[in-house]
Order: sequence, then C-alpha cells, then structure tokens
Amino acid sequence: MKKSGTSLNSGVFAGRSGHVLLPQQKRSREALSNIVIAAEKLLRKKGIDGFTITEVANLAKMPVGNIYRRFEGRDELLQALKEEVMLRIENSIIDRISKQKYSNIETVVNAFADAAVESISQDAEINHIFLNWKSDKFTSDIENGAAAHMRVYVQYREAITPFLMNLNKKKVEQISRVSFTIVAIAVTDKVKGGDPILNELSWTALAAEFGKAALQYIQAYL
Repeated sequence: MKKSGTSLNSGVFAGRSGHVLLPQQKRSREALSNIVIAAEKLLRKKGIDGFTITEVANLAKMPVGNIYRRFEGRDELLQALKEEVMLRIENSIIDRISKQKYSNIETVVNAFADAAVESISQDAEINHIFLNWKSDKFTSDIENGAAAHMRVYVQYREAITPFLMNLNKKKVEQISRVSFTIVAIAVTDKVKGGDPILNELSWTALAAEFGKAALQYIQAYL
C-alpha cells in the first residue's frame, strides 16, 4: 500500500506534542521540517538503537545546536515524532469511519477493520518502530495511547449504535467495545510483529478474518 499522511514522509509536522518548541518564522518551520525528514530517514536506516541527535543533524545538514533549540534531547525528539505518528493514525481512522454511510452492522465492522488496517499498514515500518519503543521519561505514554484509543472507539460506537437499538444501553456498550477490541488488538499486535500467526497473515487477510470474528461476536447477541 502506498504511504499517506499517516507517516512522517511528507516532513509536515503539526507539532501537537509538548516535546517540541514550535517555530513562528518560515525559515524555522522549514528547519523543523528538515529535522523531521532526517529523523525518519535515520530511523528507517538504523532503527532506534542507531538514532542519535548527531546523526540527525548530519542528515539534515545543520548544526547539532539547531536541533537542541527545538528538542531537549534524543528521547524528546523521538517522543514528539511518535506522538505525531500516533495522532495521524488516529485521525486517519476517524476520518475514514465518519465519512462513510452504513446500511447494516456488517458495513460498519468492515469499514472499521479496513480503516484500521489501511491507516496503520501504510507505513508499517515506522509504526512498528514507534509502537515498540517507549522511554521511562514519559509516564503519560500509556494515558495518551488510551485516550487516542477511546476517541477512535467513540466514533465506531456512534456508527454501530443505530443498528443495536433493540438492545439496552449496557449491552450496546459491551458489544461495541468487545467487537472494536477484537479488531484493534489484532491490528496493533500485527504491526508490533511479536505474534508469528499474525505475521503470516497479509493485512488484507487480517482485516477480513478479524472483521468476521467481530461480526460473529455481535451477531450472537442479535
């Protein structure tokens, strides 16, 4: 699959992270973009273990001090990039789900499975790196991830609820949450790369298999 705005390859950095000092001037914004592009190239080439501020500066063709004016250090740069990537994945999934019209439960589940797979597989290499990396400096990582997860879930729940009107509110929440989690965990575990069975599945097959599993779970209550 081709890469899209869910990766860093465009060099466009929205800068929502609290770990970067956002520039106001055009030249400074261009410098930040060069840092992002260089950081991504280095991650692809050497991974987390080979990632250093000096190497990023060399690739970006700028003094090391230019990077330290925007980031406190290596981990802060990595964390800012990670948060940017995760936010782009979240926004991509929400955008895909919210723009579709649904005729039944199956169309909702399939749309979510396809959106999740497409959004995270478009740059699986970078997403694999960031989903497997965390720094002890950032205790909010789990909290931020849970909040992003919940925002996507709320969009999914809103899409599927109209087709569960014959069930009480508690049961709707249970069915929505479990069916969502079946797909979300499968997609996340595949990109992390630790499950040999999921590793053997293509992304298309994963969307089909776990979308079907989620649908069967829902249908058991209907």
